[in-house]
Amino acid sequence: MVDTKSRKSAANVISELAAGHLAIDEFDEQYPRSEDRAIRTIGYVLLSWDDRFTHALQEKYQPTDRQKALFDRCVVFLQTELEYTGPLAEGRAVRAAKNAWERLMGKEQHVVVQGSLESPWWPFATEEQYRRYTPEHRLPDLS
Repeated sequence: MVDTKSRKSAANVISELAAGHLAIDEFDEQYPRSEDRAIRTIGYVLLSWDDRFTHALQEKYQPTDRQKALFDRCVVFLQTELEYTGPLAEGRAVRAAKNAWERLMGKEQHVVVQGSLESPWWPFATEEQYRRYTPEHRLPDLS
């Protein structure tokens, strides 16, 4: 399920965090909650960024080039209509409870998982998919 409205909101909040305009706790408060697998997983990955204390990604907390590239890929992915087919990144207990509930309710989702959270093109499923949506071929704004 692609939640276009929440994806647009998530992309904006990630851009604000990456630019140093939001503190980590503000990002957490403003990041949308959705059943969209992309929003859930990207949020979990980015919200586990650094929660020791509140700060913006400025000065000594500037993201590295690799981290900036991750933010950029997440924003670009969220501007697509692609289903997220990568692994879910959430606590094991949470995932187990959700899976059990979905099975019990007959709503179990059968998703073929592609890619890895560690791949250089994540959250895209493949390098080819990533290259199709890189900034030079960026889709129009979803507004």
